[in-house]
Amino acid sequence: MRRRPACLQRGAAAIEAALLLPFLVLLALPVADLARALQAHLVLVAISREGASMASRGTGALGASSQAMMNILAASAPPLDLRRDGMLFVTRVMGSAGVPLALEQYRWLAGGLDTRAEVARCAGWDADGGCAVPMGMALLPGDGAPDDGEVVHAFEVRYRFRPWFPLLPGLETEMHALTLF
Repeated sequence: MRRRPACLQRGAAAIEAALLLPFLVLLALPVADLARALQAHLVLVAISREGASMASRGTGALGASSQAMMNILAASAPPLDLRRDGMLFVTRVMGSAGVPLALEQYRWLAGGLDTRAEVARCAGWDADGGCAVPMGMALLPGDGAPDDGEVVHAFEVRYRFRPWFPLLPGLETEMHALTLF
């Protein structure tokens, strides 16, 4: 078998790389978005856990401290932009005859995502971010009804994940993390 002269082989590697590079990039971009989605989920879970812990350590009603607490937690969220794509909720729930009752609920006033909480679905909010309409029964995950007189705090974080490289339209998804403490 005869070898081609060196002058005809020059540049062959560059041409092969130019042909393969677009396919390699198309494979790498979804992996980067998947890594970002995983990171966003981990950040939301951490904020939810810390928020429930902070709410449960407070004394009395949530009112005055809820917005300051949510501002602190949102500041710890980078690289997520919770002011544009997120919402935080804190709900105080008490067990009564085996039924979880929502005593009070607050939403973050600086959140940019228009969504509802899962634990208690408030129909109207006051200027301080508190639920202005009595909520009644709370919806806790699993069998989660606190004992009679027991008070638990539910902290919810919602975030609209926007992929950097959407391969198909409509891939934005709303992520959710909830912690009971």
